[in-house]
Amino acid sequence: MKHAKSEKFKVHMVSGTHWDREWRFTAEQSKLRLADLVDGVIEKLEADPNFRHYMLDGGAVVLEDYMSVRPEMFERLKALVSAGRTPTVAWYTLPYARSGVRQFVLDLPRNLFDQDFTRLPTGVATP
Repeated sequence: MKHAKSEKFKVHMVSGTHWDREWRFTAEQSKLRLADLVDGVIEKLEADPNFRHYMLDGGAVVLEDYMSVRPEMFERLKALVSAGRTPTVAWYTLPYARSGVRQFVLDLPRNLFDQDFTRLPTGVATP
């Protein structure tokens, strides 16, 4: 497909992370690294209104792991998730065989913040 030189394109930049809990580190090591990451994201989002969104991809387990390390940050993170500034994916972990059972039995993502996870920003896929 050829485009005329004068044709303009709109580019969307999505800030975010894909978090694999135990890809390179143990779960406990990952939790500490995750806490540092999310602390920085919260600080940036709260301090800079022009930094509008940060996608926490990896499942609700990301939120659960973060809360296990930083329970005092619950209200701050909840406010950002509820405002749509920190959208998350609508499953417990990224779907694969065993996690699917846990995801549907617990329905954790919807209960963790009592959040409607179907209302994610445009361009974010939901199951």
